[in-house]
Amino acid sequence: MPPDVRDPDPREARFHRVLPGELTPGKPAYTDTNDRSAIVPVAGEARFRLRFKATQNGTLKARFLRPGGTEEYTANNPADVPVTANTETKLDVTDHYGEGLVKFIFTPSAQPWQVAIADLSHV
Repeated sequence: MPPDVRDPDPREARFHRVLPGELTPGKPAYTDTNDRSAIVPVAGEARFRLRFKATQNGTLKARFLRPGGTEEYTANNPADVPVTANTETKLDVTDHYGEGLVKFIFTPSAQPWQVAIADLSHV
């Protein structure tokens, strides 16, 4: 399991939060176009929404992970969302049926870039 990921607990209370790790807003600008990601637990939720804004165009993805958090499932992940530079977008997931972990991934189309908003709400 990646060091910053723990097993999800469906009894844990969820709250409105900022994404951890590489997608935390306010980090210094990235000077490449590599994927950046954040892994969060979603076990026990009915749905979630990620509001996202970056300073460059790109693609926002959500990929469910196998137990342990190191391998992505390849089937039935949410649709990718295009991101327009400096414009807030959202990714809504209403049908994850008991998945435990989700990895949010942003792939920028140019550099330098920064994350301006990465707010996750759970229900």
